[in-house]
Amino acid sequence: MTFIFRCNVGEKIGLGHLNRCRSLAYSLNKKGQDCLMVGPSKKYINNQDLKIFKKWIPKNKWKCSNEDSLNLIRIAKKNKKSFIILDDYRIDDKYQLNLKKAGLKWLQFFNSENSNIIWADILHCSVPGISLKKLKNFTLNKKAKFLLGPKYALLRPEFLKLKKKKINTIKKVILIFGGGYDFGAVEYLLSVLLPVTDNDIKFTIVSGLLNQSNLKLKKLVNTKYKAQVNLHIDPKKITKIILENDMAITAGGTTTYELDVCGLPMIIISTATNQIEQSKAWSRYGRAKYLGNFKSIKKELLKFVFKSFLNKNQKILQKKVLTRGNGSNRVAEFLINYKR
Repeated sequence: MTFIFRCNVGEKIGLGHLNRCRSLAYSLNKKGQDCLMVGPSKKYINNQDLKIFKKWIPKNKWKCSNEDSLNLIRIAKKNKKSFIILDDYRIDDKYQLNLKKAGLKWLQFFNSENSNIIWADILHCSVPGISLKKLKNFTLNKKAKFLLGPKYALLRPEFLKLKKKKINTIKKVILIFGGGYDFGAVEYLLSVLLPVTDNDIKFTIVSGLLNQSNLKLKKLVNTKYKAQVNLHIDPKKITKIILENDMAITAGGTTTYELDVCGLPMIIISTATNQIEQSKAWSRYGRAKYLGNFKSIKKELLKFVFKSFLNKNQKILQKKVLTRGNGSNRVAEFLINYKR
């Protein structure tokens, strides 16, 4: 079987879509399946991708749903036994109906802030507590299967077997806003929190290669914030860095699952609309405190909540993690055994 991934990636939307596709492809490949990637530029290919993906087909410009879907259908037809994985919120009704007409089967990632009507055979949504009833309202395929909740979160292989951290006191804080542009969030957080934080509290920044703020952050860390802050840009292994910290301030994307499985309590500040539902869910289930969108963040609230974490006034510190590290294997097994 050949699994064909169509995903979106970029400076503004980050690497979250690509990384979860990579994680699933890794598990499928380990189980003897062929994988193709369609969409992202070849500049995003890393060494592991060369082993996982049989072929990488860049599609630099999105013209329209009809053109993109027909291109994907042509690729699928060249691989007789194929199954599509769609991780792109630009996918609309027209796109899906073309796939359906061509007789293709596919899994589609769902997000209520970005999704239209869904015709997919399998819907994936790892948001904590996501409602099956709610998803069925979006679904026109009455035979659709659903993979729901954090147990199906697609994490990188390094998160598969790790010992989650037990938090007693908070002395180290990680600031991590995904692989794309942080919209100035990290710089803002440092400017607000460092003046009200004791010198023995240390901050670690993890930033992606696509973050336009990297040069400014480097300058700040090497001068003004040298004593209290260190910076990692595109680290190869992230689990060790996460586990060295006691809490996280993060955006509401796929990184939240990685932080959760490591056992870190979180303050979440969303930077995109497709993060809102997920951010609220983490807060509702007691694994994080959601402060709202970065554009409307209130400085005094941020300081108050941060201090409450440091003073152990948040029940989040004792809450049980929701994410399991084997989500990619679960989804891969389901796909391989799915009756087409």
